[in-house]
Amino acid sequence: MIWVLLYLAIFGGGHTTFYLTPALKKNIKTYVVDKNRQKEIFQIMDASKKNQKVFFKTRKKYIKEAKQLTLKRNTTKEQFNAFTTRYFTDREAVQDYSIDAELAIKHWFTPSEWGKMVDAFPEKVEKDKLRKKYDKDIAKKFKRIKNVSEKHLVEDKNKATILASIDTLHAEIKGFMPRVTEVNYQYLKTLRDYEVSREAYIQLADSILQIRMDILYRFIDTRSQIRQNTSDKEWKGMMKAYNKLLDLGLIL
Repeated sequence: MIWVLLYLAIFGGGHTTFYLTPALKKNIKTYVVDKNRQKEIFQIMDASKKNQKVFFKTRKKYIKEAKQLTLKRNTTKEQFNAFTTRYFTDREAVQDYSIDAELAIKHWFTPSEWGKMVDAFPEKVEKDKLRKKYDKDIAKKFKRIKNVSEKHLVEDKNKATILASIDTLHAEIKGFMPRVTEVNYQYLKTLRDYEVSREAYIQLADSILQIRMDILYRFIDTRSQIRQNTSDKEWKGMMKAYNKLLDLGLIL
């Protein structure tokens, strides 16, 4: 099911959905008649997948670092800014590599071959299923955070402030879902055009990048609100649960 593949692409922390198109290799073999050009296409695909695989390993290290920064009560805004700059520079690099690879792949198709292949792509993706799956996943994490907060927070006034900020963050992250899925659908639609420019790819990919940045900054801002309204003991008790949000692929 294409919606499941798209879910993995977006929330597994990936960039491109092109390689997750169902039966892609089969379609290439079907519509690209020249064996030599098939070979060139598959070489580019393999190199791009390896590049993304390296990034996924690096991303795991970034998630670990982000969790360490979040847990330390004295982490400064400057430290977070330095982290986000490094992370999104690396993410943008793998994004640009993937886009260049997709354009290079398209070079080895004739316009007719490309048209026939993209006509075989799924036209419709079940957006509601994608959103329901995402909403369910984040709801579990936020429920855990609120339960832990209720257990560890002592002052009623501070508890109310923190629970309200957590509810706000939950609503905001949930609200990003229509944006990110729509941009990814537009990405799939854009790559169907044989003549699409690199600038069009970049514009859509940058939109997805900006959404990730917006969510991460809201995560950091909410952490700051929690810090201002907790004692050291309360902080230690609830932040491990809060950190679980970083496992959501949409944030990093």
